[in-house]
Amino acid sequence: ASDRFVRHAIIYALVTINKPGLVKQALNHRSKHVQEAALIALDQMEASTLSANDLIGFLNQSDYQLQQTTLWIASLHPEWSSQIIALVDKRLSSGLPTEKEGVLFKELLISFSSKEDVQTFIAQKIRECSGEKQLFFLDVIAKSKTTQFPSTWVNVIGEQLEPRAELMIKAKALRIAELRNLFSLAPKIRKLALDTSYAPNLRLDAMAILVKHQPALNAADFSYLFSLLTSSKDASMQQKVVYILDQAALSEAQLGKVAYQFLPLADAMILPRIVSMFSGKHSVAIGQQLAAALMRSSSLDGF
Repeated sequence: ASDRFVRHAIIYALVTINKPGLVKQALNHRSKHVQEAALIALDQMEASTLSANDLIGFLNQSDYQLQQTTLWIASLHPEWSSQIIALVDKRLSSGLPTEKEGVLFKELLISFSSKEDVQTFIAQKIRECSGEKQLFFLDVIAKSKTTQFPSTWVNVIGEQLEPRAELMIKAKALRIAELRNLFSLAPKIRKLALDTSYAPNLRLDAMAILVKHQPALNAADFSYLFSLLTSSKDASMQQKVVYILDQAALSEAQLGKVAYQFLPLADAMILPRIVSMFSGKHSVAIGQQLAAALMRSSSLDGF
């Protein structure tokens, strides 16, 4: 039935009749609408015998609506987690999933990500796999809606910050650490930020996390950031540096250096963010330096 009210009435009637054996036959019907209605009715029946195995075939359907309904029903049954793990593991053991399969399996794992066995499975796969497969499972962690970030995942994210991990894996691990405020990993993130063998962008990503945990910048960190700010021609990198400086609790001397040596040269895109660093209580000298720098700024010539 294409009318959603009629469809709802049919599903309700099937649930009330409570004859799962008869309704299960409709899972093999040629109509996707009939299959979907049968799945929903079976899931809600008191005498239902619906299992994860009944849903597996529908997860590979080309029909988007049927696929999403199947995912929704699966997410209502945390007791099926072991079967879901087996399904994903079997498919991924034969190679990378297609783009559509990847989206589907990610959604499936995300919906079960509060289950301890699924969390353990994901961590295990990150340790066992490499490259794209590692990114696949890291993306599940990044998109998981679990409110309590498990220690199993904290540990495996920390492992990806070690020197042996690939750069793209490190970058993804850093994004997750920032997203979930994993400040317990600060010592490892600090090592990465200090490692001069890494590109500035990766080191800046690490420093952006650290500054939220420890806002004060030591002389070496500030000097590194200031050198990038004044020498880099990469606008995105400059924006990243300014973001870190804006989040930091800069000393009067550090603010003075920014005001006197960089602010007059800042372009119109970056100037507002620079000025916001000076909000709050500061000395008269800093205020005077800021005012003098703004007067010399070529970005304000048109005002």
